[in-house]
Amino acid sequence: MGRLIYGTAWKKEQTGELVYCALKEGFRAVSTGAQPENYEEALVASGIRRAIDAGEVSRQDVSIQTTFTPSGPQTSKKVVRTSSREDARPGWRCPVTRRAIPGDCPYDPTTSLTEQVHSSVASSLRNFTFAPSSEAAYLDAVILHHPYRAREHTETVWTALSTYVPHSIRHLGISNVDGEELQYLLDFCRENPTTTVRPSIVQNRFLHGHNFDDAVRAICKQDHIEYQAFGVLKESRFLLQDQETVGAVADLTFVSREAALYALVMALQDDMAVLDGTSDVQTMWADIDGVRRVGWSAESPEWKTALQKFKEGIHGCQTAGETMLKF
Repeated sequence: MGRLIYGTAWKKEQTGELVYCALKEGFRAVSTGAQPENYEEALVASGIRRAIDAGEVSRQDVSIQTTFTPSGPQTSKKVVRTSSREDARPGWRCPVTRRAIPGDCPYDPTTSLTEQVHSSVASSLRNFTFAPSSEAAYLDAVILHHPYRAREHTETVWTALSTYVPHSIRHLGISNVDGEELQYLLDFCRENPTTTVRPSIVQNRFLHGHNFDDAVRAICKQDHIEYQAFGVLKESRFLLQDQETVGAVADLTFVSREAALYALVMALQDDMAVLDGTSDVQTMWADIDGVRRVGWSAESPEWKTALQKFKEGIHGCQTAGETMLKF
């Protein structure tokens, strides 16, 4: 069974406290992003630092992953009012949404892509430097937030990120990627083995409307890439209602249906992980303990039956709404 990763998006000023609590309750992997619009990377680091100082964990205990995020998702929306329309009535001020790069972006978007990568990685390494450790700062993984529309831009960024592996960055990954884009990146790395590092992580939305990302997961299985599923509860919450799969596992192991669903997703194939972004401290422990309890029952016939039905339901899904699963 795979691993549970603490997700830190959209937690704002609570980020540091929640990360500390997550580590205290048993999480040993944390996912953040060098993207101030959605993440507070520096506060994630402060939460980890607090846990280290308190003796809850050591740096080596915690897997830390962040992102390099292209300039598009770095922008923030801002509604302004203007009367510049020629056909506007006098005094009629029209709302217009504009996008702008915030001042705390980890790089200057006017510089080259390679320079953007170096600035972003340097910023993340500064955040995750934990004194008084004598070990040089490192990141367990950096994930390219999404491929660029122009593939040559993806190639440039990926090549720049590869220069940090295996020292300052241990692994590279990519997010929000489809099967064709992932296969292209793998082929590019195979064709350039001396200058690139193949992706070892894919982080994608686990969405029923896209066949639960079956095509991408198949590539990950074939190439031994860890698949990290996010949005499991938000996007596919209806799965909690199925008694023959999620309900059966919850009843068998005396865990919540949420923990049972996480465990089933993590058992879909080798190298599966789930991002868990709960902000409730009691739920943190319940999820960690629940997945552990399910693992203890992995040899039981009841678990094997429920897992097989879950796999059949996932692979048998259609796109006709939430009644699509053939459980």
